[in-house]
Amino acid sequence: ISEFSLALLEGTGWYEVDYDMGDPFVWGKDQGCDFYFGPCLVAGDPPTNNFDGHFCTDIETYACTFTGTHQGYCGTNEAFADDSITDAIDYFQNGNVVSGPYIDNCPIVFGFPDTQCANPDDVIYGYLGEDYETFATGAKCFSGTLDFSAPYDGSMVYCF
Repeated sequence: ISEFSLALLEGTGWYEVDYDMGDPFVWGKDQGCDFYFGPCLVAGDPPTNNFDGHFCTDIETYACTFTGTHQGYCGTNEAFADDSITDAIDYFQNGNVVSGPYIDNCPIVFGFPDTQCANPDDVIYGYLGEDYETFATGAKCFSGTLDFSAPYDGSMVYCF
């Protein structure tokens, strides 16, 4: 939970919060007004990310969440054609809109619920398993091509 969410809860007057338990709210920090008012991606095949790490461009691939706390996937489980999509937000130049809670068709990495790198119980869901990955306090998600016998064909995510 973010420090922002904790402040919101405290502001209701119903809760006392411990800010040491919150994560800093860094989404969009130091990105300027274009983060809010401008496009998230530059159209192309694949699109170019205007804000390093905030949005993802390779739909349905494994990736780490923005804060590195979870293993996840980029954007969506499906995309659908939408005749009303404008060129301004058709970042993938295919007339498709990614499903899910997106603002202006901007995909982000969604963390899998059982792959929180700081949770030791989630090690059973790691790609390399408990002998090779570390799920513990302070562990973070990393992308790479590690595999048991040969480099993984694509990008995989790991906790260390």
